[in-house]
Parts: sequence; structure tokens; C-alpha cells
Amino acid sequence: MSTAPQPTVILTLRRVLDQAARASLRAAAGEWHEGGIVAEADGGAGRRVDTAYPGWPPGVRERLEAVLLPRVAGTWGFAVDAWEAPQLLRYGPGDGYGWHIDLGPGPAARRKLSVTVLLSDPDDFAGGDLEFDGGVALPRERGAALVFPSFLRHRVAPVLAGERWALVAWLTGPPLV
Repeated sequence: MSTAPQPTVILTLRRVLDQAARASLRAAAGEWHEGGIVAEADGGAGRRVDTAYPGWPPGVRERLEAVLLPRVAGTWGFAVDAWEAPQLLRYGPGDGYGWHIDLGPGPAARRKLSVTVLLSDPDDFAGGDLEFDGGVALPRERGAALVFPSFLRHRVAPVLAGERWALVAWLTGPPLV
């Protein structure tokens, strides 16, 4: 009996980005785009978060690749060939992102794996958990990467106090059939 890769696996990789890498991302934030309420097609809560597009500060993409790429083929068997540009997300009180998947038309159709790295200390905010269908909430650890198939439905629960900062990026490849 063979064991096929499980597409619903969610990896938690600890200490992926150190303090220097997290600081370089925050410093590279540049212009912030204020998050307004974006209505979801299914009537969900939508998205309310400030977003910046920092590019890849020196060493950050390389560090993620060194940790993630050896795990991708063995865990999911997905062919990946590039990164989509990263986003830096800053959630304040009342901000969150309703239930969604990370796939869509255009370039988003090539997303295979979603990568989220918590940049804040978990004690700096309340609420704001990354949750998946079925009530799965993942542990909060600064500098840890959560990696999951982009077709998994997930949300960021509303932040109740403080600020939650995260880096999100996507490994892309030929669309899944």
C-alpha cells in the first residue's frame, strides 16, 4: 500500500526568520495601503488589514527557500517554480480577514502553497488567530512559518487589541488540475 502526500497537511516551521530578518521586513515596508472592508462574494466578513509590498529584503527569500523547499516535494508533491511577491500585513484592533482561499483568476491561479510568517510577538496582540475550517487554530510563534495548500479555506480572526504583523507569500507553479 502506497502513501500519497496529504494535501491538507499544514506545516509549522519554527524559527524560520530571526530578529534581523523580521526587522529588515518592517524597515522595507515602504508605503502602506490602508485596509478597508472588502465584501466577500459569499457574504463573509471581508478583509480589513493594512498592506505593504516590501519586495524581498536581502536574505529573506533565501532563508525561506532553504527551510521550505526541501519539505515541499516530500509533503505535497507539488511542482513549484517561483515565488509571488510578498505582502506585509499589519492588523490593528478590529482588523481581520474573513474566510477565503488564496486561489483566484489570473496570477493567483498559479498559487500552490501559502506561506505566513508571524512577525509580531504573540504577547503584543490579542485575537488575530490564523484559523482553518474545522476549528483548527495554529500555534502563534514569532518567526515561525505556517505553510499550507492555497486551496485550504482559512481566515485571520479579528484582532482584539495590539497589532499583528505577518509576512505572506505564495509558492507558485503550474495550475493544479
